[in-house]
Amino acid sequence: MLKSFVLKIKFINKNRIILINQRVDIMLTIKCAKCKTKLFKYKKIGQGRVLRCWKSKITRLYDGKVKGKNFVCENCGNIIAEIKDDRLDMNSDAFTYSGTKIRK
Repeated sequence: MLKSFVLKIKFINKNRIILINQRVDIMLTIKCAKCKTKLFKYKKIGQGRVLRCWKSKITRLYDGKVKGKNFVCENCGNIIAEIKDDRLDMNSDAFTYSGTKIRK
């Protein structure tokens, strides 16, 4: 089961508490950088860049096709990612994304 929010707390002294890390689930819409076509929805966990997309976390597939070992945009043929066993290794120049936090 995935946790949507995790806090790690660092105690400096009895009166001061600092929050170190917050983990948030985000639903991203991945789009082609050339033609702005929606490709898929992805459930990202935590902060950071989108370098890999795990196949099990892709919730909806819009436009896009598999061509050899690559995932490409169906409209313009832009190579979005290289397909590995259980993930997509994303080409950071080939896509854009927007997203919202998942509220539970």
